[in-house]
Amino acid sequence: MGISSQNEGMTLEQRVISAFETYSKQTGLSVCTIGHHVANSGSFYDRLKRGGGLTARTYERARAWFEERGVRFDELGKDTAV
Repeated sequence: MGISSQNEGMTLEQRVISAFETYSKQTGLSVCTIGHHVANSGSFYDRLKRGGGLTARTYERARAWFEERGVRFDELGKDTAV
């Protein structure tokens, strides 16, 4: 699929998908709206979900956008149950 992330075995694409879903749940924004903000594309999330890839530049842009809004990529995919 894509470049492997060192964190929790998630690919970079999976990490971005998880950020979309986390931020959508936190804010009530649709993934389409978030895609417009992150990548100037309302279909960005759907493309990733269908197995599409992303460039390192797009990943870094997405990571920065989400982290500015409190979504920590180093925490995605971790089991937070106590």
